[in-house]
Amino acid sequence: MMQRGGHFLYEESNAKDVFTPEELTEQHKMIAQTATRFVEKKVLTHLEDIERFSELIDDQAMERNRRIADEQNKMH
Repeated sequence: MMQRGGHFLYEESNAKDVFTPEELTEQHKMIAQTATRFVEKKVLTHLEDIERFSELIDDQAMERNRRIADEQNKMH
């Protein structure tokens, strides 16, 4: 059974079930590089906007939840 994270440090496991970076293929490495470049160029450069948008969404969700709770309280 494949274990994830650091489970191999504190649970019994077979060495063959532990995946190491040395086992990454060139394709794995290319995917990781592409993902890293994407995050650096498209996410981190807009982090402040993303955080503001997240706060806006949170505020909208809280307001929606308040309205739902008010409607439910009126029914009871």
